Amino acid sequence: MRSATIPNLRELDAAGIPLYIQTGTRAYNDHYRHLWPEGDTTPYLTHNFTREKVFSELQESGIRNWIVEASTEAVGICKLVFNTNLEAFSAADGLFIEKIYLVRTATGMGYGSRLFTSFEAMAQEAGLSYIWLEAMQKGPALQFYLQNGYRIFGPTRIPFSQAIEAERPMWIMLKEL
Repeated sequence: MRSATIPNLRELDAAGIPLYIQTGTRAYNDHYRHLWPEGDTTPYLTHNFTREKVFSELQESGIRNWIVEASTEAVGICKLVFNTNLEAFSAADGLFIEKIYLVRTATGMGYGSRLFTSFEAMAQEAGLSYIWLEAMQKGPALQFYLQNGYRIFGPTRIPFSQAIEAERPMWIMLKEL
């Protein structure tokens, strides 16, 4: 693992939306083009990274979006959804990590582990009892989540029919606090 500064989470406001979209798009394209025919991530990006979509998320009380910064550079984005439910758990007990995307140059530097420590503290402060996320069944992220105390809870799939069928399987990952 390369040495890095501690990442800063800057909570998103309306003025930061263009940087959030730019950074999120770059990070997503850095890691997930292989999921899409001809590497065309447009279906995902137009669903998740428009000004209207992100602005509407800012209006939701249970959603918090951040820009991840290292020094003064934006190196990723995060989106957390508080008080979510997962099958077999209470609706008010979960924190869903919907997005944690780091640009390629920021991977392998320890940012992910530090961010997960921050997310756990946020969940505990909010009185939540578990954190969950969805991870690709293939790829290095799955091993990272397992090493950080998450377990496979069950299967799910990329919800976009345009994605390459063989790449759509995902796991729901769970960590009880």
